[in-house]
Amino acid sequence: MSITRRRWAGPHRSFTLANEYTDRPYQTRWWLFDTPWVGVAIHRFTTPDTSGTLHDHPFGFVSLVYGGYTERRKDPYTGRVEERRVRWWNRMRRADAHYISELHRPVVWTVMLVGADARIWGFWTPTEDRRRWVWTRNDAFVGHGQHVR
Repeated sequence: MSITRRRWAGPHRSFTLANEYTDRPYQTRWWLFDTPWVGVAIHRFTTPDTSGTLHDHPFGFVSLVYGGYTERRKDPYTGRVEERRVRWWNRMRRADAHYISELHRPVVWTVMLVGADARIWGFWTPTEDRRRWVWTRNDAFVGHGQHVR
């Protein structure tokens, strides 16, 4: 299985995720530029992540943030989850996992510069002893900025 993104983005490269409890949109993503090596996306958040489950990204990224948010992030080495406030920018490596727990404004915008895809999206769930984590593949974004062949 190989993972690729489309070569060039356009106006058709947007999608909206709905809150699983209210069915109202909570995030919209627009790909402005997207190649197999680098991409630029804009996000509009109207609520925090709905599930409260840590997720990872198939790519590393740096984002500029307007509005700010609080995130819970898992340290890839210790497995501990810590809360941190993100005000102006954020950086995530492919090994990082997080979720946005609180928005600091009613609408938060981000502009992300992303690297090449390394794998599929996934969720991280702690085991009973909370020192180990189990990764589960997430196919929700296949067809929305990530494609599996």
